[in-house]
Amino acid sequence: MPLGGAQQYLAKYNTYTLPGYVQEESFDSIQNVQAHYSTYADGSLSEYTGLQNKQLSLRLKVWEQDYITTKNQIELAATYLRTNKSSFAPLYVQYSDRHYDALVQSVKMQKAVGTAVRTSEYEVQFECRPWLINDTQFTLSGTGTINTDQVSRTIDNGGYTPTYITVTGTDVTISGYTNTVPFTGFISISGAISGMVIDSENMTAEISGQNRNDLMKYIDYKMEVGPSKTYFAITGALSCTIAYNDRWYI
Repeated sequence: MPLGGAQQYLAKYNTYTLPGYVQEESFDSIQNVQAHYSTYADGSLSEYTGLQNKQLSLRLKVWEQDYITTKNQIELAATYLRTNKSSFAPLYVQYSDRHYDALVQSVKMQKAVGTAVRTSEYEVQFECRPWLINDTQFTLSGTGTINTDQVSRTIDNGGYTPTYITVTGTDVTISGYTNTVPFTGFISISGAISGMVIDSENMTAEISGQNRNDLMKYIDYKMEVGPSKTYFAITGALSCTIAYNDRWYI
């Protein structure tokens, strides 16, 4: 057990709580700009293509009875951090109910000769997807016009969030909009469907596990919940549910 008290600042990766106490957290949130390289073109023609993956850094201090024990704890932390070899895994930083999808880039240990023998520090560099994701999924249901008042959504619940839609009906259309941003997406489906499941982030539409993108009138369809209150106008549906997990772009 560490000599210090209980952790007050959670740091957990791929279900493992990292040894030590968080001393510093830093991250960026950068808009990606695709420059226009045409000869003599004005720079204003550059295109904004969305947020880049963020770089998140954590520095933790380990406090044990002697130096070798602190070093062993840092080696244990490195083992935890390499339990996912090649893909993104959940990273919890301070919050226990929301996480980043993160990939470990590097683990660095720092110890200077002549410093306290019971403490050591290590730093972890992560690449994270641009958003923090709520572990809880919220679901709206109904036809006609429905809105996020069903789940008491406010501006504190984050920004643009993709949806998972399950719908039955004929020639269904779904439009999304907010009070401040008039459009959050549009979906149009051709013909009669039963239990179609639409993943609007990955743009897949399935019925009984079979891909039915052929029924989607617009192949680049998207449907998001916007900041604060969002309305959905639904036509042609006998039943419809819209599920989502809040996202914060920090």
